Amino acid sequence: MLAVVGSFTFAPTANLIIEAADLGEEVSLPVGDLIKTIVFLQVLPFVVGLLIRHWNEKSALEWNEFAKKVSGPAFLIVVVLALLGSWRIIVDLIGDRVLLAGVIFPAVMIAVGYFLSSGGYRTRAATSMIQPGSNSGPAFAAVAIAFDNDPAILGTVTALIFMQIVVASPVGTWMGRNQPDEDGDGDEAGGGEAGGEEAGGEVSLTEASV
Repeated sequence: MLAVVGSFTFAPTANLIIEAADLGEEVSLPVGDLIKTIVFLQVLPFVVGLLIRHWNEKSALEWNEFAKKVSGPAFLIVVVLALLGSWRIIVDLIGDRVLLAGVIFPAVMIAVGYFLSSGGYRTRAATSMIQPGSNSGPAFAAVAIAFDNDPAILGTVTALIFMQIVVASPVGTWMGRNQPDEDGDGDEAGGGEAGGEEAGGEVSLTEASV
């Protein structure tokens, strides 16, 4: 749901940034076309999934397990193919501030997500990993619709997404392996009640990063 909301706000937010950067009137994103694309690629499957779960929960849960297994590898395949098609542009960006921004921004958003969220360690850690693992579909759609798949822009977007993965992967792994001991102590002190709420109500770091 957060990915869908973020996809809708992507185009107007990007246009505000472009206007603030004073890149000229010719540089802008077609908000209407992007929203129609997002509706077709994200909202429609989301609604269909909700209806299937409402009508046949067992089949929906079976499909959910399958989707969890293939979504991560499928995304990595897309990134690898994009890297293979844009590696020359990415190499040219070495030493450029674009890659530096691709490192700093995910790191800042991880910190913001962790310290501004509420709840236990696992919830705060999962929240911090939402932005670096966010949906890259709207960005690729914007390149295709607004810039006709311009190789330079496509390569730059690919480089930024790759840097997000470079930053988020080790941080997410470290957070997942270094959970405070008080999570386990709560189970013993509360007779399992607190632990049951923790296990049932919070999102794993792996799910958040995908």
